[in-house]
Amino acid sequence: MFKRFVNLVIAIVFLSNLSVGQSVLIKGEVKGRPFEVVRIITYADNFSSLRTPVASVFTDENGKFSMKINAGQTQYAIVALELSEGGFYLKPGAEYDFTIFPDSLKGVSVFDIPPLAFDLKASDGGLNDKISEFNEVYNGFMEKNFSNGFPLNSKELILSFEDSVKNVFSGFNDEYFKNYVKYTLGQLEWYGKVKGSGTIMKYYFTGKPVVYGNIQYAVFFKEFFKEYFKRYLYGRYYYNFIDAVSKADYGSIDSLFKKDVNFKSHPRLRELVIINSLDILFHDRNFSKQGVLKLLEYLSRSAVYEKHRVIAGNYYKKLGNLLPGTPAPAFSLPLENGKKLDISRLKGKIVVLDFIKADCGYCLSQLDFLNDMQSRLGANVDIVILVYGKDASKVSLLLRKKNIDWPVLFIGKKFDVLDAYGVRVFPTYIIINPDGTIAEAPAPLADEDLEKDLRRIIFKIKMNERK
Repeated sequence: MFKRFVNLVIAIVFLSNLSVGQSVLIKGEVKGRPFEVVRIITYADNFSSLRTPVASVFTDENGKFSMKINAGQTQYAIVALELSEGGFYLKPGAEYDFTIFPDSLKGVSVFDIPPLAFDLKASDGGLNDKISEFNEVYNGFMEKNFSNGFPLNSKELILSFEDSVKNVFSGFNDEYFKNYVKYTLGQLEWYGKVKGSGTIMKYYFTGKPVVYGNIQYAVFFKEFFKEYFKRYLYGRYYYNFIDAVSKADYGSIDSLFKKDVNFKSHPRLRELVIINSLDILFHDRNFSKQGVLKLLEYLSRSAVYEKHRVIAGNYYKKLGNLLPGTPAPAFSLPLENGKKLDISRLKGKIVVLDFIKADCGYCLSQLDFLNDMQSRLGANVDIVILVYGKDASKVSLLLRKKNIDWPVLFIGKKFDVLDAYGVRVFPTYIIINPDGTIAEAPAPLADEDLEKDLRRIIFKIKMNERK
């Protein structure tokens, strides 16, 4: 039995080839929670971490559920109940039986959603049990020896730990598990300076196959080459990179990477590191976000390696989602009277979308702040409340008692709307421009800087109108 698997080294994996592969049965019970949505979520690939919901089902009157998906390779997936998630590993042809404990979600901060606790029985040859066992051993070792940094004797401690891991797990020959352990320990060797960057590069990456299908390889790859790029290329060719990104000139970027001997003769490695580095530059305020997106769009069509075209395309989707100036995701949701409100009808004013739950006390406490804020901003801003789950009518009643006339939209259990707007906690605020494009996502809380940001947006719009 896989007991309450919440202690992970890493988070989410790549579910590839959903339309092919072997069937996987996922079933179980959510204790005391009938008619709740249970979802399976994966990443489109291990590098971009683009979240991809792949299956969902309602529990029955007894809280039981069952669903099937296809899996072409061993992969890590997420089981989700509302916004709480827990991880497990899928193996083609296996069956998984969950007992989910929703009571573990009670009594916590609205901003501190804990991992979903569950028991798992899996006919997967012991893969989930072994990964859980290794994670417990690894995390225990790290907490005992390195909770305050790496001491001078780190090398001896790490090498001794690697020997013990080999002895304990030598009899389990699952390929995914072996790579999971290999690259977890490789990352530890790098952190603990058991091997220098040059040795790490040669031992794990240069001239070695890219292990696209293993999440721990991708985690190690991204962290190592983020540091490598910043240390050896970013500073040295800083202004060259700024110019190349602003012009979306991939050839110039490729030439800069070829100056490094570790990349010059390894085109597959170089191309993937460039894609990873574009993600880094996207989050650097000195670089053009549009330039990065144009480069990723180019690579999604023209990268030499097919897998890299997919990864670049996923980065493009992820980084471009909810950017200021992009169209707000469409929705059409019912009001209390049953009539539907389409997002297109909200054009003409700045709109604040407030995603909440009816049983979220903090969410309801924010309504007074929103009301006071709107009274100060006047007719410049409209507010729309979007309620997830049941009892949305309670929110409408509360607003009427406060003499607040805002539309209240009933999301129900439609996670597609939450996913489209990147809602991971309640409340979440999104600001929409009068033309129906994103102004800010997510926006600050109502009792923090939301009003400040709205005044900035109002001022910007007025300045543009005067031009």
